[in-house]
Amino acid sequence: MKGIGVSLWIVLLTLAVHAGASELVPPAVLEMEDAPGRVDQQKVNQSMLWAVRELNLGGQSLPFVAVFHVSPAAAKRLGIEGTSLWQNRGGNNRYELWIVGEPSNRVYSLMAVNVLERHFALGLDEASRTRAVEAVCRRLDSTVNASAIKPRSHAWK
Repeated sequence: MKGIGVSLWIVLLTLAVHAGASELVPPAVLEMEDAPGRVDQQKVNQSMLWAVRELNLGGQSLPFVAVFHVSPAAAKRLGIEGTSLWQNRGGNNRYELWIVGEPSNRVYSLMAVNVLERHFALGLDEASRTRAVEAVCRRLDSTVNASAIKPRSHAWK
């Protein structure tokens, strides 16, 4: 991908190797300039933590996730058909979430549940998976990013 240098890939690999045993290593987020919207790092992290709780996986070793956010045009050039999850095997299992187009709470929720389902070979049935995704999505929908709130200027007279 244009704009992503070798040093960034070294950082990604270093983060993957240093993943803590039972803690969340915040996913690395890489965005192309022409990708619509922006990935909310806080919501990506929170979706993973809520999915862990929803799937009763507390205390487990969590996988490393890299999030790639690209435009539909870039995805087409890369041969990626749509938002998808890829698993890289070798040494440590690593997961790549490719977000094509606008990110959303639904995408973050699906990503978190699907990563954990694959990583822990949970074999969820459709109803359980849907229930977990909806629970995580509801929590994300009810959160407010404090940094996105602009302070009001109140003039006291």
